[in-house]
Amino acid sequence: MQEVYAEPASPLGGRLLSSTELLEGHRQLRIKHQGEIYTLRVTSKGKLILTK
Repeated sequence: MQEVYAEPASPLGGRLLSSTELLEGHRQLRIKHQGEIYTLRVTSKGKLILTK
């Protein structure tokens, strides 16, 4: 597994990660949050969509 190096906190707060690093070459990523599964997906036009 490749380590992800986040940039320092942004002025708006929190870490800043590039989608390329986060997705690691895949078109979608599943995220577990408070017992729910969400999917972060790259559309055919290169936009990001987060669905439950």
